[in-house]
Amino acid sequence: MAEATITTTSFNPAKLSGTSLLIMLYLSKNEEATTKEITWFFFGDKTKEYVERCIYNLKKRGLVEKVGETWTLTSAGSGVLESYDMKIWRRFLIPNGEAIEYIINNFNNPEVERIKCAVCGKVPTGIISSSWFGRHRYLELLYPEHLDKFVEAVPIKHHISYRDNETVLVCSMCHKKIHRNKNHPFYPRDQKVKKVN
Repeated sequence: MAEATITTTSFNPAKLSGTSLLIMLYLSKNEEATTKEITWFFFGDKTKEYVERCIYNLKKRGLVEKVGETWTLTSAGSGVLESYDMKIWRRFLIPNGEAIEYIINNFNNPEVERIKCAVCGKVPTGIISSSWFGRHRYLELLYPEHLDKFVEAVPIKHHISYRDNETVLVCSMCHKKIHRNKNHPFYPRDQKVKKVN
């Protein structure tokens, strides 16, 4: 007997887990993906077994289907995604989502200015939470229109002068560029003093 599938009219999208929604969003962006590619997207956050269980549950509900080695969204799956207003829901789907939204909505406020890299003017994702480093993939999926506000890096207190203890906040990407270019305006004016024991 064939498995019963659902239609968007008979299914309540609120029954889906956040991970299931992210899987569907991932498939809508990439059109198709293997199980390995989907589980890799969640690496470090969700176990492979949990993600595979979510994929199976989506298949059972008729929201995704497997063609050969790849998964794709069904028309019912696309319909469910369209029924969500992702601009409202997306902050609940990722760790520290509310902090992300605060930064986006207050990007030019003095409070956010203080956490921006002094070189590129972007917010290092590592400043949101140490666990956020490496999670730029969530921003690419849920906030593509705001990617220019963030950089996948950790914040570093960089010394312009060691003697005067003058520092600026920079992202780790720009920090490397500063130290490789002696003509950079933020290149240290003096050398770090070595402590003598």
